[in-house]
Amino acid sequence: MSVIRPGDERYHYSDHSHRWIPPDPDYDQEAWNAIVRQHQQRHLAELTRPPAGGDWRRASGGGPDRAPTV
Repeated sequence: MSVIRPGDERYHYSDHSHRWIPPDPDYDQEAWNAIVRQHQQRHLAELTRPPAGGDWRRASGGGPDRAPTV
């Protein structure tokens, strides 16, 4: 799961869903959409980045060659 970092609040509602309507009604909607998409790409990069040490099995608690840890 991705983390909401300090400063990311403007891109999220209180339920952590993404805010597709700009907070300022005068803000250009297409520009806001591009900003939110970039923000989502940062979330995706966080989720797909290997953990320190690069061992996905250690991060997920298991893998095909060992049982998940509990």
